[in-house]
Amino acid sequence: MNANPLEPAPGGPPSPKPVAPHGLGMAMRMSTELVSAVFVGGGIGYLLDYWLGSGPWLTLVFFSFGLAAGFRDMYCLAMQNTPGREGVKGDGSPLRRPKEPR
Repeated sequence: MNANPLEPAPGGPPSPKPVAPHGLGMAMRMSTELVSAVFVGGGIGYLLDYWLGSGPWLTLVFFSFGLAAGFRDMYCLAMQNTPGREGVKGDGSPLRRPKEPR
């Protein structure tokens, strides 16, 4: 019996290769991350303004933080999944570099 249930049995079908993300899926994920970061930041600011009675200032500040975090997440996701970048495969995993001679 196989010790790891996630590994295929010897002589069984090979495990599938990881699939590179498709464009529409990446666009949906990036837009969802941007919108959710803006809503979370704005919501935190609104709740703090309501609790402290400080007007719209904390809402604006945290909305800006959420917008910056959303754009940062989109940038990191795009750079992680961009093929042809030095040091990264098309699926976002790092390349194994050969050891340099001494």
